[in-house]
Amino acid sequence: MGQKYVYLVADLQLYKVATQIKWSNPTRWKYLIIRPGGMHTLMLFIGCVVILMKGSGLEEILTAAYKGASNVHVLNGKAWPKALRGLRMVVTALLADYVLKGKTTHEQIEAALQSARVSKTGRVWVDCLIYPVLLAHILSGLREKAIIYCLTKMLPYFFSAGHWNYARYISWHLIEFQTQLDEEALAMFYMGQHVCRHSDGSWNSVFSDLTDQFGEQTYIRHGKAKGQLIGMTLSPEQVTRWVLSYHICNCASAALESMFQDSENEEYEAKSGRQAKEND
Repeated sequence: MGQKYVYLVADLQLYKVATQIKWSNPTRWKYLIIRPGGMHTLMLFIGCVVILMKGSGLEEILTAAYKGASNVHVLNGKAWPKALRGLRMVVTALLADYVLKGKTTHEQIEAALQSARVSKTGRVWVDCLIYPVLLAHILSGLREKAIIYCLTKMLPYFFSAGHWNYARYISWHLIEFQTQLDEEALAMFYMGQHVCRHSDGSWNSVFSDLTDQFGEQTYIRHGKAKGQLIGMTLSPEQVTRWVLSYHICNCASAALESMFQDSENEEYEAKSGRQAKEND
């Protein structure tokens, strides 16, 4: 498609598979840059906070705020906008009533948080709720350099909550960014080419996960809308026809077919050449 670097952003399941393929042939996939999906990472991180705060009363507070079937999705992080909103309200109440009390400078706030960590209960609420919620808000802001900072700070929480796959592959993602990307690839990342926007502007970017957020808000939403693909048919032939009816999907499909046809032709020519030499 004329790109030097190809950025692939996906949830962890696809990230694992793509990373293992890249490991199998690093030279061939040198210019493929794979990133774990930000939205899925944020969802799981919120789930880690709830796990680490289990038995503290946080679940009861969130359950009281969000009644009905959404409680389960709020507590496991799947309904992450609601969960983040609820956690923010809890942290705001804690800071306003118990920690800050007129403190406004960064040094005063940091000192207040450190003093709150003296007791075991205070340390749990500061380390397992206040700091993680602040990290989650920084990550959801999608500032380029802040994302690497957030992921680094989130690693202990993934380990503590027992999410080993995220802990393992986020660690590798950070190592890859720090040691294996050249200056040009890093410059593209810091210019904001890892996010998507519905319109031009600042502070309006969304995660560019392959399967979520931007896709859910655009392409996937069209398929789930009334009168569209979902609810009409799920037969493979109809799904293929519907997918290829979008211009960009059709172009990508044609490019992939051309790429594999060229590869098969080269393999056939090489095999024919070897056979000719053997016959001679």
